[in-house]
Amino acid sequence: MIPPPMFPRFNLKKYLLQVAGPLTLITLVAGPVQAQGLARPATDSSTVPSARGVIRPWHEVKIAADLSAKVKHLPLRVGDSFSKGAVLIEFDCARFEADLRAVRASEAEFTAVHRTNLTLRQHRAAGANEVEISKARLAKASAEAESLALRIGHCRIEAPFGGRVAERMVDMHELPQANQPLLRIVNDGELEVALIVPASWLRWLKADMQMDFTLDDTGAKAVASVTRLGAAVDPVSQTVEVFARLKGATGHVLPGMSGTARFAVPQG
Repeated sequence: MIPPPMFPRFNLKKYLLQVAGPLTLITLVAGPVQAQGLARPATDSSTVPSARGVIRPWHEVKIAADLSAKVKHLPLRVGDSFSKGAVLIEFDCARFEADLRAVRASEAEFTAVHRTNLTLRQHRAAGANEVEISKARLAKASAEAESLALRIGHCRIEAPFGGRVAERMVDMHELPQANQPLLRIVNDGELEVALIVPASWLRWLKADMQMDFTLDDTGAKAVASVTRLGAAVDPVSQTVEVFARLKGATGHVLPGMSGTARFAVPQG
């Protein structure tokens, strides 16, 4: 598995705007007073602080390869499940395999020449320069063989974790460019909720605090526990990111779903 190319950082505010509508935008840019007014901690027992959130996978990877070869095997389609180690994509690397055989033959040739020169050197029939040149040629052939072997190893990409295919950017028999994204996979077994809340909530919002999360799409309810808080407060909107891991849900939950989180503010 080769690491995928770097992609732009996930913009949670932009994503919330897309899935939650204009009200989210008002919350994000209206400033400290308005943002806190839209989602303010409870001042009496009849009001529960709430915030909008988006379901995200705990692990999400875009698969790419640093070689250009025809797709030979692509067993999974969007929505299909797979286990860790399953073959996600396989390329036709016959050309690279032929190149490797040729380099291996050259490596064998330079090995024989170098051994002969070492023997001749012992009998003073070859100079030190000839021995060093044959040694360098052997090292070059070995390095080329190792490089081709590594490239052939990238012809078969296996799943780094179990999950599902979220997006497929290539099809059978296509010839994608090197480092082009091919598949986007997610681990839908572990999900988290990404929220943006007023910074004033930091007075009482702590890690491990539980919340109820209601999905807009299905009406399903889930329980989540706050795992971490954002590293910085947005100075314009006076908001901060919060992340919580889902513990259980009463319905089918998919990454990208949005909903409303409600917290029970500790008394005192």
